[in-house]
Amino acid sequence: MVSKRYRFEGQKLTIDGRPILIPEYRFEEELGSGANGVVIKSTDIHLEREVAVKVWLPRNGKKLPDKERFLSEARKIAKLNHENIARIYHTNYLDTGHFYAVFEYIHGETLANWLREGRDLYERTTILDQICRAMKYAYSCNVLHGDLHPKNIMITKNGEVKVLDFGTSIFCKNIGQDPQVKERKVFLETGLKLLSEEKKYTFLDYDKVKNIPIILIPDLLLATSSLLSTTSMLSSIVKDYSGELYDDDTDYDIRREIMKIAYITISDVPFFDLSSIIDFFNKIGLSEYYLDVFISVATPHCHAEIADLKRYVTNPLKYDDNSMATLQIDYERLQCKILGAPRVNPALN
Repeated sequence: MVSKRYRFEGQKLTIDGRPILIPEYRFEEELGSGANGVVIKSTDIHLEREVAVKVWLPRNGKKLPDKERFLSEARKIAKLNHENIARIYHTNYLDTGHFYAVFEYIHGETLANWLREGRDLYERTTILDQICRAMKYAYSCNVLHGDLHPKNIMITKNGEVKVLDFGTSIFCKNIGQDPQVKERKVFLETGLKLLSEEKKYTFLDYDKVKNIPIILIPDLLLATSSLLSTTSMLSSIVKDYSGELYDDDTDYDIRREIMKIAYITISDVPFFDLSSIIDFFNKIGLSEYYLDVFISVATPHCHAEIADLKRYVTNPLKYDDNSMATLQIDYERLQCKILGAPRVNPALN
């Protein structure tokens, strides 16, 4: 939090004892403060429009960036035009030495508060999809957010996402941080808060994820979202079926979900741990026959990953040799088995 070097009383803002005046805007109420500034709900006097005014504060002992660098960053942010990004109306540099910016005021609640109410996976993935689309667009414009934590994301009553407070990355440069390192860390943390099931299954290979290029983070989170949704559906199909042998419709449904999982794991963002996926199949009681369906799809695309998988999950797959030659023989064997294996419900075995 910002040290209490500022005060907001009676619709007046002071910083270090000096009044902050922006003639075109009337301050109304404090919306909050963070690591680098304070945000005031205000009214545009001429347009009679509600806005949010942010005034930046340097941390103790640190300097703010120079005016030209700040305005250069602000111009890039002002060019962002996306339905899930709060618009910036105006920015400038005060005689007191402080930067300020005027943003679209959003009616709603922060993602942090929204998550406290308890949300199912579908609701959370719907919100994540909007966040990822916004950030993928911003990155394509060469704009980092700087501090994409849940308090900088608003959810309207209609379920629309608005990402707030772009531009904090320029202030990170003054405290010895690489802004891309912080961007990766905070975005992943926020995204995974919306995918809490990932903590249970750990489908992601975190050794690979920790250095992922920033531009791929939205794709990674969306792929993880799809994987969790599909595994949830597969688990429900297996759990809800009560027959001894899967009928044709159920077998088709299981194969369909397994194929989805396989193609997600061989997508353009191959950062999943296949051994964890196999562990999931085992936990819900799928037979080796259905594990073979998954491996038969994944093997041609993921030789190295399957070789690793064999070392960790030897019992379910009955692999006793890790050479690629043996893997190819096993793959051909699996293809033959898939054509004629019985569709046994493992829950009744």
